Amino acid sequence: MRKIMALLLLTLPFVIIAQELGEFSVTARYQVETKPRILSYGFLDLNDPVTRLLRARGYIFDPTLIYQIDFSVAKTVFLSEEYLLRKPAYVENVFDLEREAILLNSKEFTRIPAISWKVTILDILGNEFAYIEGNGRVPKQIKWNGRGNDGSYIIPGTLYSWGIEITKKDNSKGGRGRVNQIQISGVVHDSIISMAPNLIETGTYSDKAQMVYQLVINKFKEKGIYNTITIISDDLDVSTEIADYLGERLQNVRVEAEEDPEASSVNFIFKKERE
Repeated sequence: MRKIMALLLLTLPFVIIAQELGEFSVTARYQVETKPRILSYGFLDLNDPVTRLLRARGYIFDPTLIYQIDFSVAKTVFLSEEYLLRKPAYVENVFDLEREAILLNSKEFTRIPAISWKVTILDILGNEFAYIEGNGRVPKQIKWNGRGNDGSYIIPGTLYSWGIEITKKDNSKGGRGRVNQIQISGVVHDSIISMAPNLIETGTYSDKAQMVYQLVINKFKEKGIYNTITIISDDLDVSTEIADYLGERLQNVRVEAEEDPEASSVNFIFKKERE
């Protein structure tokens, strides 16, 4: 593999410090990777040559990189295998439910003099999937954690809708049975990433699909405690092609492919198995 090399024209003592630069998030606002870790030398500012080099080439340090650098060249040179560096990934309409909520736009109901309200989220058949209740006026945005009444998660690519019932101060009812639709492209929760099939069905190695895989790689490395990824889709050939792609880009990680004819999304499941 190609190696990334940084020459440090510095004479200060060589010290490794991990710096946190924000939070990691997978959001509908397209920002997926915002928590890089960099190498800092001594007490220099963050614009040192290492940071500038990596930013210029579009790389982000992996959190474990500080333990995997080859210092054998010289005190002012480091070499890093390219697979150790994460790349930013941007995928639209993907929600990391560990860090954010799905927002329902309820602005049109905020002026109603309410004493309580209830949002009902319906599945594609019109059955209640989840509900959210609150007291007082309706907020401009209602946060939903993406989970159903039974604890299951929203399925990417599947169409949902939501309605709201408002109890006014005179005890009369208001609101609307169906306000809007909900359809997301992907969801991250616990040790699972689920993606809508249309992100991949255009071609297992398409640019869109590869961006999804980079997101999976970033999240897997950010977790840092797993050694196995299982890919499950309704087509074993698709699962196998994805597994081959990830296997070439993740060192010392077992990548497995499985088929589930009932799967309505492409699922990436992280596991920690005995060596």
